[in-house]
Amino acid sequence: MSSFIEVLANRMLDNLPGKLAHEILMPFPERLNELPSDDHTKAAVLIALRYNEGKLEFPLILRNPGASKDPHRGQIGLPGGRFDKNDPNLVFTALRETHEEIGIPAEHIKIVGALSPLYIPVSKNLVYPFIGYTETHLEYTLQRSEIMELFHCSVDTLKDRNIITKRIINTSYAKDIAVPGFEIADRWIWGATAMILSEFKEILDSCIE
Repeated sequence: MSSFIEVLANRMLDNLPGKLAHEILMPFPERLNELPSDDHTKAAVLIALRYNEGKLEFPLILRNPGASKDPHRGQIGLPGGRFDKNDPNLVFTALRETHEEIGIPAEHIKIVGALSPLYIPVSKNLVYPFIGYTETHLEYTLQRSEIMELFHCSVDTLKDRNIITKRIINTSYAKDIAVPGFEIADRWIWGATAMILSEFKEILDSCIE
């Protein structure tokens, strides 16, 4: 394991920025304190780190716009999905879903740590984000029914102060609002994924090698 991954793992044992980091990229601040509904489900996502030509990066996915049952269809996210009753824990969920969606075998990933849980009202998911690391050369296999495209974000890019921008969007419950997001690899990432990455960004900024 690289020295920086060890530093990151140790940092994950300390206090997490959680809500303060989520607020920076929260599209609707009034919903940040919204409690999970009685019928909410648990889910897990994975930031799967690896070195590529000396740069630490992780995959992001474009969810299939035609996946009618996916409330986040057409959006950019992290590999992951809902907890299954047969899953022993949420780490297993994150690894299983990552394997199903983009083809990384669970045994090739070492869990580095966990970020703060985040409730997503639109899908009624309480999401548990995990950070993993692999030294294996990856051959991605996309689950085309759910994933349209995969691209990478480097840790250096995420640490850039200039990648946070705002765009005017319309949703089912708000019209013409300015929402913060990340400009990454010519894509714009907003909502829950941006909030999760905001916490990861804050942690990266606090890591001292």
